[in-house]
Amino acid sequence: MNPRPVVRVVALVAAVWLLAAVAWFVPDTWLDGRPPQLQSRADAIEIALDRLHAEAIKIAAAALNSFPPPLDASPANEILLQRLEGIGIVDADGAYLIWQGSPADPPGDFNETRGATSWIEKHGSVSRWIVRAGPDAEGWLSLASFTLRSQEHDGGLQALLPQPLFAGVDVVLRPGAEDDPGTVAEGTLVRTWQAEGRSSPVRLHLRSAPAGHRAGRVRGLLVAFAVLLTTLAVAFGLGWRSRVQTNAGIIQAVGAILALRLLISWTSAPQWLLAREASSASLFGVRDFGRLLASPADLLLTGLAFYLVAVALRRRLSTPAAQAGASARWVLIATSVGGAVLVGWLVLIVARNSRETLFDTGGDWTTDARLLVAAGLILALLGVASLVSRLLLRRTATDPSTLGALLPTTLCFSVLALATAFALQQRQEDAQLERMRVDLAPQVLEQSARRRLALQATIAEVQRAFADPSAAALSLDPAEWAFRYWIDSALAHGGYQSSLDFYDLNLQPLSHFGYDIPELDEDVGPWEELPADSAEIFVEPFRPVPSVRQQLLHVEAPLTRHGEPRGVVVAHVLDEPENLPFLPASRAYLAALGQHRDDPAGDIHYVVYDAQGTPLSSTLTSPPAETGEFRLAALSHKTVKFRAGDERLIGIALGERDRLHLLLVEDAAFLERLAGALRFLLTGLAILFVVALLPRLLRRGGLTLIDSALRGSFQRKLVAAMLVASVVPLIGLSLILRGYIETHAGHELDSSAVSFAGAAQKLLEDATAPLDLPGERAEDTAASAPVEISDSFLLWLRRVVGQDVHVYERGRVVASSKRELFDAGVLPARLDGWVHRQVAIEGRPSLVSHQLLGGRELPVAYAP
Repeated sequence: MNPRPVVRVVALVAAVWLLAAVAWFVPDTWLDGRPPQLQSRADAIEIALDRLHAEAIKIAAAALNSFPPPLDASPANEILLQRLEGIGIVDADGAYLIWQGSPADPPGDFNETRGATSWIEKHGSVSRWIVRAGPDAEGWLSLASFTLRSQEHDGGLQALLPQPLFAGVDVVLRPGAEDDPGTVAEGTLVRTWQAEGRSSPVRLHLRSAPAGHRAGRVRGLLVAFAVLLTTLAVAFGLGWRSRVQTNAGIIQAVGAILALRLLISWTSAPQWLLAREASSASLFGVRDFGRLLASPADLLLTGLAFYLVAVALRRRLSTPAAQAGASARWVLIATSVGGAVLVGWLVLIVARNSRETLFDTGGDWTTDARLLVAAGLILALLGVASLVSRLLLRRTATDPSTLGALLPTTLCFSVLALATAFALQQRQEDAQLERMRVDLAPQVLEQSARRRLALQATIAEVQRAFADPSAAALSLDPAEWAFRYWIDSALAHGGYQSSLDFYDLNLQPLSHFGYDIPELDEDVGPWEELPADSAEIFVEPFRPVPSVRQQLLHVEAPLTRHGEPRGVVVAHVLDEPENLPFLPASRAYLAALGQHRDDPAGDIHYVVYDAQGTPLSSTLTSPPAETGEFRLAALSHKTVKFRAGDERLIGIALGERDRLHLLLVEDAAFLERLAGALRFLLTGLAILFVVALLPRLLRRGGLTLIDSALRGSFQRKLVAAMLVASVVPLIGLSLILRGYIETHAGHELDSSAVSFAGAAQKLLEDATAPLDLPGERAEDTAASAPVEISDSFLLWLRRVVGQDVHVYERGRVVASSKRELFDAGVLPARLDGWVHRQVAIEGRPSLVSHQLLGGRELPVAYAP
């Protein structure tokens, strides 16, 4: 081997590492660059805000010319159109006449200004920008609302501006500036921007980024680049193809691969080059082995290192010198068995430590970080397959790098991939059952005690926040107190159905927020009779409607600040079996409210029976009858498995003296498991093509290798024909199965949503219609009066139909079984304009659309 290319490669790598090393010793100011001028940067931000405001007014004004307005995207308004909630025409009092999308309600001071203007409002967890244009010749106005901050969109007003404006500067944009900005840190420039028309002011706080803000990233990227260059140089610049054919060369190759893998782990290079989901443990990660398996990207790199070691060993054991020895075959058998054991252990680790279900038929897992997990496992399987397939080759086989040698490798990999996919699905199901026994069973058996602890902790947190002289408890709008303190409380973190209410010293309500609990009409206080140290918890009966009996845990406590009384806080938590945070409906709603819980992957179903075997609560439409088998399974700690309607379920039973609990997950059918396994296999075949076949085809004369490989012998032709005959149907079968399962599941979900909407519609019509009883006496008139549609009534209706119900009048919500989603701003109070026209105006009997809530796409059925 010519030493000159090696010297050049080593010199280049050394130069890059020297540059990275120098970057760690130079002052931060050298890498941060020249600090920006705050005055000029503030001017630029104000100009950008003026342009943004003008574009927003232009979008709103378009509705006055024609409706629906033709909103053509351009570089100037593209970001605004992405955040557009809705747009509509309103009269002089702010009442909507026609609208598109779900525009926000007019602000309270709508009539205090004239002409084009804008407001920035914060409602719960959502802040939005409301823009008004007009009036036109007929006196109509138009309103458009844009989302600034929500669960789907982050960044606030700053995200709508060109991002280069914030390079090297810490910028805070605070809507609704006060006359007194308060204490301003040294070196901070403060300005107030306000568009024409008395729009909401925005206070700009600008400060130069701290030293090292940019330097740290520059250093990290330099190190990552040096690691990447070192890896490429070692892989392609040292002639490993010929080196590994000797004992010394194979030792050097394996040592180089392991050293590079450890170098990448030590420098954390993936964290600087890849997205957070790929380089963190949010999906998968184990810290027991350093950074070798700490994230999906680390798993991919470890799988790649294993594959390269296996390929190097196979190449060494395929040389004529190695085949001449009697020990070569035994070494190959030992390495194949050891590799298979290692991969099996890796599959077990992945199954136990995955935060989501991997390689299922639901969702396109090939577009997110799960693909990196799959690729890591696939590369490890390819390494084992390359060793095992070598055992199947004849002793006179040619170089294993030829296309003829890839055919048995492909067959071996196909068998291993299918077996691994089925094993992984089974291990994940076992891991789910184990998590239910270890994590969820205590939550079920100790549920009442845990609710009491969360209730006490919440009251104590609120009292501390008000009593702390340095806290900004009273600087908030009192109407926002309940949501602000609930969302950060132990009740919210626990995911419990609960509520928080604030009262002034006259016991007049100031603020209410309830998660699945409506506002209650009850007596509170008085303040002087409440214990200041330890609040007493007592049980309170709760009846959403007269026919439903539930109980709440109730606690109330005084609020003081500087020793002076400020008011009363009251907290409730539902003390019923259905109040468990890991249930599927709770998880979606909690995520929508900003509470993301680390619960087991997949939806958990829950059924609880009383001592007589009667279901008290169930997430299943048709809970199974308790015949004694479940109680026996609880005593023997055995797994339960049964069918409930069209669902196959598996889970555990938990027994108490007067109750029996079932925790269940879906038991996937064979076709669903097969579809997931086939997708895993096809992904593996694509990776095999990239790492093994594509490099050979790209070489000069690479396409002729296919013809020569197939013409070599009848055996190769037969194997190739068998491979094509098996892979092509697999692709078709995978696509057909995936399409069938997703289409069938989608139709079933939409159909069930329409059925639930129809049932709710019929119940609402019956409840609101007065009963016309023959011979009815005057004293019975109240009993036959129609029911008032309220949040409490819809809570009862939800128990009947099993789904949440919202009622709209004139396009605006008037009652909901999930009022907290509207109070927190997660759901818009106004019905989508297209839905309103289709159902309320044109009389369409039903309509199904899909809505993103808490990261999940849920079907929503509408009926008049």
